[in-house]
Formats: sequence, C-alpha cells, structure tokens
Amino acid sequence: MTILEQSLRPFITNSFGDRYLYSVNRNTFNNVGSDTLYNICYGDTLFRKYHLHIIIGTDSGLFINYVLKHDVPPGSRFLFIELDEVYQVLEEEGVLNDLPDHVMVSTKERWTEDALLFKIDDYIYIESALLHESLAAADAYLIEYRELLWTINLDFASLVYNIRVAVGNAVFIQRQLENLTENRLNFSKHLEDRFKGKTAMILAGGPSLKAAIPWAKRNRDKVVIIAVSRICTQLLQENLVPHIIVSVDPHKVSFDVSKDMFSFADSSLFLHLYHVTPLLLGQWRGRNVFGGPLMPWQSGMNEDTLTYFGPTVSNTALSFATYMGFSQIILAGVDMCHSREGYTHSDGSNESKVGPKLGHVSNKVETYGGWDAETIQAFVGGLSAMELQIQISRQRGCKVYNCALGAAKVPGIEYRSLEEFQIPEADEPVEKLLARLLPPETAESRITHYRCVKKEIETIRTALQEILKLTKDALKCCDGLFGRNGVKADFKHKLRMDKIEEKLDGKYRKLTGLVKLFGLKSFLNIVRAPEQEADWSNEQIEEVTLHYYRTYEKSTVYFIETIDEVLMRIEARIEEETEPPDFKMLSELWKRDNQPGRTLVWHQNHPGCAERLGEVNRASLKELEEEFAAILLEEETTQLANIQKSHDIASVRSKAILLFKRKEAVELEALAQGLATYHDQEKALPYLHLVQGFLAELRDEHDKATEFYQALLVDPPHPATEDALKQIAALALDRQDVENAVLALDCLSQISPVHLPLYGDLLKIINRYEDAFNAYNRYLTLVPNDIGIMMKLGIFCKEAGIREIAEDFFHRVIEKDPRNNAALALLAELDACHDGARNTLCK
Repeated sequence: MTILEQSLRPFITNSFGDRYLYSVNRNTFNNVGSDTLYNICYGDTLFRKYHLHIIIGTDSGLFINYVLKHDVPPGSRFLFIELDEVYQVLEEEGVLNDLPDHVMVSTKERWTEDALLFKIDDYIYIESALLHESLAAADAYLIEYRELLWTINLDFASLVYNIRVAVGNAVFIQRQLENLTENRLNFSKHLEDRFKGKTAMILAGGPSLKAAIPWAKRNRDKVVIIAVSRICTQLLQENLVPHIIVSVDPHKVSFDVSKDMFSFADSSLFLHLYHVTPLLLGQWRGRNVFGGPLMPWQSGMNEDTLTYFGPTVSNTALSFATYMGFSQIILAGVDMCHSREGYTHSDGSNESKVGPKLGHVSNKVETYGGWDAETIQAFVGGLSAMELQIQISRQRGCKVYNCALGAAKVPGIEYRSLEEFQIPEADEPVEKLLARLLPPETAESRITHYRCVKKEIETIRTALQEILKLTKDALKCCDGLFGRNGVKADFKHKLRMDKIEEKLDGKYRKLTGLVKLFGLKSFLNIVRAPEQEADWSNEQIEEVTLHYYRTYEKSTVYFIETIDEVLMRIEARIEEETEPPDFKMLSELWKRDNQPGRTLVWHQNHPGCAERLGEVNRASLKELEEEFAAILLEEETTQLANIQKSHDIASVRSKAILLFKRKEAVELEALAQGLATYHDQEKALPYLHLVQGFLAELRDEHDKATEFYQALLVDPPHPATEDALKQIAALALDRQDVENAVLALDCLSQISPVHLPLYGDLLKIINRYEDAFNAYNRYLTLVPNDIGIMMKLGIFCKEAGIREIAEDFFHRVIEKDPRNNAALALLAELDACHDGARNTLCK
C-alpha cells in the first residue's frame, strides 16, 4: 500500500448521507449535498443522447452514484479516470463492483485502451465525446489530480486530433480526383535514387529558419535546396530561389500561405503528394512531379508505391529527400516546436507578424540546446513519424542532421552547426540535372495522359451506376421486409438484401469503401450509439436499415457527381490543347474551380494563341489575369484571420490560471517574459499583472501579489479583473482580513451575479444574516431554477427557525430533482421536529 493510499482513508459521511474520502473532497459537499452540487455544476450536460462522457476523478465514488441514479439516455456512456491510489481504495470498498455496461472506471495508464472499448473514435467522429473534471479534480486537494488533469487533457487532444485526421480522409480522395489531370509525372519513376552522393538542405518554417538562410544562399550551387511551400514569401524577400518546392496540404489554407511560390515557377520544381490543393497545382505553370497513387482505387496506373510520411510537410519533404538518394540531409527550420519566446514560425510569416502564441497549453519536447520547448499536436505526431523515417534513411545510407539548437531533439538525427559542413562543388547545376531527369512537356504527352485517365474514369462511373442501382433495389427490399409503403411484409426480401450486400462487398469492393468514405459521418450517425443490436427494437432495426441504404444511395450519387466533374475537367484540359479553343468553356471551368491563374498555364503552353481569340474572350482572359494578380497581392487571408484568433492574447488568462493551479512557477516566468516583450504592451500589461500576481503568491509574497492584483481593479473591468478580485478575496481570508474579503466579493457580485452565492456565504459566516439572505435571494431572482441556492435558502431558513419557508424551498428542490437525498432528509427532519413539537404541546 502506498503512502498516498494510506493517507486517503477513512471514508466519512456528511449530514446529507454522502460518503466520501475526506482527503479527496474535503468539505465540498457539506453545504448542499452531492446531488445538488452536481446539478449546479453539470446541469443537463451529462444526460444527452449519444454522448461519451470522460470524467477525470470519481469524487470518492459519489459521481458514479450520481450517474447511476439517473436514467441514462440511449447511446450514452461514462468513462471515469481515477488516480491509481484512489482507484485501489474504491475497488477494495466495493464501489466499483457490478457497474452497468455503460459505466467504466479506468486509470491514467489504461484509459485510452478502455476508451477504445467504448468506441471513442465513433463519438469523436460525430463530435459527441466530452471531457469533464470531477469536483475533486477541479479542486485538486490532492495535488496528484493536477498532473492527472494535465496528462488526460493532452491525451484527449491527441486522440481527437488523430481521429479527426482519419475522418478527414474524404478530402484527400476528393483532391486526388481533382488533380488527376495534373498528376502526370510520378516521383518513383523520375526522381527515386537519382541524387546519390549529394547533399540536400530542407528548409521549413520553424523559428530557426532565418539563421540558416545566409548559409543556404552561399551554398546554393553545392546543395539541393528543398523548401516547403509556406516559406516562399521569406525566400522571395531573401532572394533565395529553391530548387524544389514541396507541398502536401489539400486545404485552401495551403494556397493562402504558399501563393508566393508562383514567383518561382520558371526556376523551381513543384514536388507534391497526389492530394495537394488544386489551387496550387492547377495554377502552377512550371514543372511538377507527384508522389503516391494516381487513382484512389486499385489501378494499373498507380505506379508510385512508395510510403510517404506525414503529418507535416517537413515529414514529407524528408521522405522525398530520402528516396531521392541523398547521402546527407540538413534540416533547417524543421524545429517542430516553439521558440523560447513563444514564436511558432520564422520571421516574415503571418504567425510571426501576429506575435508569439502565449496562451497555448501544450506538450513539451526537449531541444538540442537542452531546454524544453512547447509544441503543437501535429508536431508531436510529426516527431514520432520522424523517428521511423530516420530508420529508413539509415537503411538507405543517408545521414540526417539538424542545424538548430532550438529544434526538437529526434533520436537518430544529430545536431551539427552549419559551419561544420564541408560541401564539395557540384558536377552540374541542380536545375540542369532536374531538367535532364524529367521528360519534355508536350501537348501530345498531356493529351495521352488525359485520354488514359478518361478511359478509366468512365469505367468507374459505369460501376458506380450499378452500385446506385443495387442500393435502390435494397431500399425497395426494405419496404417489402418491413411492410412499408403499401408493400406486404415478406422475409424473401431479406434474402434479396443479403445477395445485394454480397455483391457490393464482393464485385464492387474496391469502390464501396470509397462510397462509404464520402459519407462516413452519415454512416457513423446510423449507429451513433454503442448499443448492442440485441437490445434494438424492431422499429430501431427498421430505422437503421433504411438510414443505411439511404446514406449509401446519397453517397453514391455524390461520388458519381464528383466523377462527372472529373470528366468535365478532362474534357476542358483536352480543349486547352486545341487552337483556338472554346474559351468560354475554359473560362467557365476555371472560374468554377477558383483557378483564374490557369490562364497563365494556358498562355505558357500555347504562346500567341490569345491573340487569335475574339474581343469578348480576350476581355474575359484579361479579367481572369487581373483577378489572379489581385489574389496574389491579398494579405488579409482566411489563414491570417485564423492565426490572429489562435494567437489571441486573451487566451493567456486561462493558461496562467492553469499554470498557477499546477504551481508551475518556471512556466509562469516564461509567460511573464513573453508578455513583457509582446508587441502591443497596452493589451499585454493587464495579463502581465495577473501573471506577476500569481508568481508572487507562489513565492509567498502576498502583499506584493495584492499590489499586482490591485493594478487590475479598473473601470470598466478587464477580463482579468474578476480573477484578480478572486485572488484578493482569497488572500484576505487567509489573513482573516474580513473587511477586504467582503469588499472584494461585493465587487465581484457587481461584475457578475454568479458570485452572489459566495458573497452570501461570507456574509452569513460573519453574522450579517439579513445581508446574506438578500444576496441569496437576489441571485435566486436572477437564476430562479438554481437548486443549490434553493437549498442554501432552505437551510438558512431552517436554521433561523422559519419552518414554512424552509419547507417551501425544499419542496421546490424536490420538484426539480425528485431524487435529491439532501432535500428529502431535511424535509423529513423538519417534519420530525414539527411532530415532536406538536406531541409535546398535546401532552
């Protein structure tokens, strides 16, 4: 038995019948009882259909009991995560025995495994997985709960990130189909193992990029510069032309951050994965090579079978460089973490312009310089993938180095300063080598590709039409099976449905998986719940079956519409090779695809053809060119707006509070340093005062802390004013300075009525009963359904001997919460006292 486990015992029972471990919950339930308090804190959130509730802590088992007393709605489950020592005590007490299937109690080590048993991935897909803190975890009387909270929050964020990436696979298939016309030259055929004995330098967007650029410029003729697309703005400013530009992201945001790469179209090779955003690929007028399969199904046209790593573009760039056969690869700006000052990206990026990301609560990684740095979830996944990539690099005789002390340390990647590299002169210019490796670009080669793709797509469309016919047949069988729409029920329809499923999963298996992927969320919503099929009623089985085939039909129709768009795009690409083309047809497609820059591609492939267009078409051409030029100059992009939102300094408040609760003085000092150097000191100063106050408290400098908090007592109140007043009140109470505590709580109650109950509690303690009653009553006027305050007023009146009003409050509580043990016990006590008094009077 551990020391902590010994110190947990014994269980105690309060006046409301709540049995709990005092060291876990202290006096949390002594005022109104656990049922009332849970109702106040969680309301109806815990009892919605089709939700998975992950709750950190069990409140000595009271939270479990609260859940068990309620009727759980269909499809909802509860996974409690408890400290090992508390779990052991609860297990020995029998609290964890005979729990129903929808309730499970786990520990920090195995909770993700248990969450998978509860189908957490399905709940996350439909955005119905919720993370809660028990009252024990929120109060953290046991300091171990702080670490548990931190760990589970990061684990949960990681799970959500990974599962949402998986569910987002449909967008990758969508982009793959949109890119079929441009994905003509595959990587493995043209670039694999063609750079033996050479050195590559991968430039990414981390904070250390700027320091590496001078060396890259000096050595550009000796090394192959591979740049991720998002840093092209900085490279343009530095007059550094990359040999290869890499991009992988299928989303529009990638275009927003990468559009300066179009300035390098005459000089650089665009190397990308098959699912890169068409906004970049479709408007790129230079040479390009793609990695991965051409088609999203089994096909003889899928020549590139290499494995490319994600999740970040840096991972993919490293994959490309490794497969290209380089003997050594230098990573620069591949930091995979934030700088000490909180910057996430290099100078010149939108992220650096907005400022450091100070309010982000995140994982920590060790750097080559020996300090710990914050990082985001995508980088955590990227670092794990990089460890696997290094094993592949070693097998292929390639050494990988990172030249930044501030980069995250990766096993197998050594740190080496740039000055230590001695690079021999190149045999031939990189541009010449790349040109030699790629076949000439001609109209004939493009048309050949378009026609081959068209032939396969038409075959796929025919198969999809057959799948659609089968789903429609299945829906008719549903009518016959369940006796719907005037059709007599007959089990023979079930046999027909089985044959349909056999055909869908057999002959058309390579396509039905994609059909389901396009409608994944709808398919998951069919069974939203992890209910057992054996428990389903006939009505539920009918509903699910109909939903399944309707979703199948809808997804197939959507897939066919997508294929039709691909065929239309192929026809347009073939038309581009005609002189003169049907320009009206082309311009309409380019506009629909949001690719006005396609005009430049057409210009380059068919110089002089524009002069032979009619006046109307020339005007349309000019309009598209001007639109593209305007887009390239646009600075207020969606990406910038999202960065401003995610870097909002207001989020510093919640991070500072969390660090203070965890007593993370070193973290708070780093946060204070970042705030002290923030570019907008007017915005940063109030948060700096709050952080400095927290730091002073952790150092037991309470007078100094109060001074910092008082600097936040401004009119109108700042968002941190409320937090400052709470701390002033707490410090005053610690010093038994009742006058200042009352003053602080009075101010808090003026800011928000939510503080009136606490204000009333203090007034009651110092015997200002009338003021206390008024504070409670004022709150109840504003929040008439608050069971907790009804209980407090009932208890207040009971203690004051005002029996009838006390009974009225308890009856109101029971009306709202019929199973409230505390209210029932107090009513019984009042009745007993009343009967006793009456009997005495009779005698």
